[in-house]
Formats: sequence, structure tokens, C-alpha cells
Amino acid sequence: MICKVHKRSRIDLPLTQKKICGIIQEAVLYTKKKRDSVEIVFVGEKTARKLNKQFRKASYIPDVLTFPDSEIVISPVRVRTQASLVGIPFRDELAHVLVHGTLHLLGYTHKDIRRKENEILSHLGYKKPH
Repeated sequence: MICKVHKRSRIDLPLTQKKICGIIQEAVLYTKKKRDSVEIVFVGEKTARKLNKQFRKASYIPDVLTFPDSEIVISPVRVRTQASLVGIPFRDELAHVLVHGTLHLLGYTHKDIRRKENEILSHLGYKKPH
């Protein structure tokens, strides 16, 4: 699977590009589904809000948006804030949104995601946010 990471945000990420792609790869393998490529784009809050408004008609800043063309867009500032709110390390919440976005790319809905997310995060050694 081809994995590309684009950083368009000023915030330092707690995971390397290799780790980010490894998390995506493990989530895909765990589901036994196939994915040829995934692109992860880290953006600022302004861009995340604009994309959310444009594609989902929602005006809040999302942590993660998933697009069917194999793109996962993440607002690391929002992810860091969420991590603080739930009391887990930033890296663990980032792993969570990476898995969450990947599961959406693979066709899972919110109804089906929670259990799979927790199983994958546990398998990878990250704290579960829920």
C-alpha cells in the first residue's frame, strides 16, 4: 500500500511519517480489506473548518475528515486539544484519528467503528480514548 503524508500545519507531530503510515497499514490489515493508497494531510484549523463547511455543511473544526479519493485530512491542533480533554497523550489520540479515518476509507460507518478502533489501538499499544 502506498502511504503519503503531507504536513501543511505548523504544529509538531508526536509520530514520525513512518509510524503514521504503519498505523494506517495495520488498520487496513486488521480489517482484511484492501487499499492501494492513502494520503494523510495535516492542516491548520482554518483549513479544516473550511473543508468541513464545504463538504459536510458543518461550521466546527473537525479532528479528522475522510474523503473517498483515499485522503484523510487531520487538524493536529484539534487532535491535541481532544487528547487533553480526554486525558491521553497527543500521540495516542493522533493514532486514534488515523485509525478512525482509515476505517471510514474502508467503508465503515460510525455505528461499526468504535469496537474495531479500540481493538486496533489496543493491538498497536495505544491508549483508547473511549
